[in-house]
Amino acid sequence: METPQPYWITLAGVFGLGAVVGSVVSHFLASRLQRLVWIQDNKKAEWRELIDGLNEGISRMAVAFQRGVLRAASDPLLDWYGSMEKTDRLFRCRIFIAEVLENRGLMQQWDDVRKYVLSSDNPRNPREQGGIATMNGYNEKAYQLRARVIDVSREDLGIGQPHHWYRFW
Repeated sequence: METPQPYWITLAGVFGLGAVVGSVVSHFLASRLQRLVWIQDNKKAEWRELIDGLNEGISRMAVAFQRGVLRAASDPLLDWYGSMEKTDRLFRCRIFIAEVLENRGLMQQWDDVRKYVLSSDNPRNPREQGGIATMNGYNEKAYQLRARVIDVSREDLGIGQPHHWYRFW
């Protein structure tokens, strides 16, 4: 003689409760994955925008160190200060990568580059030795910042790290 099946199992089968629970769990997992993909896509877009703007800003801010080079008044490269402000907004107006920029010291490194460029026009005391801002010093600081931004972006996006098959999120 068989033991009878409990009534709740029979009722759950009749009303399709298993399918409903499966649908709810499936929806929860899919929406979580879609949100993570959405965040990753936005981070990637912000990193790309920052790197592109930084490359443009580096080339335009170098004009601050060019003394004695004649340029037309309409030349857009003469507006190195405007370019520096635009690049500054790119650093400060991030939504998805703002915390990474701050925690990894990229904001401080950018501020150092900005201060270095701004010091290119400062008159100095004639008795002061060394410390004058030069094009070589600027190039070194700017290219170090760019390389560091690229390295941190690759790390933040998980590029170059081994992907494990069991890592779902």
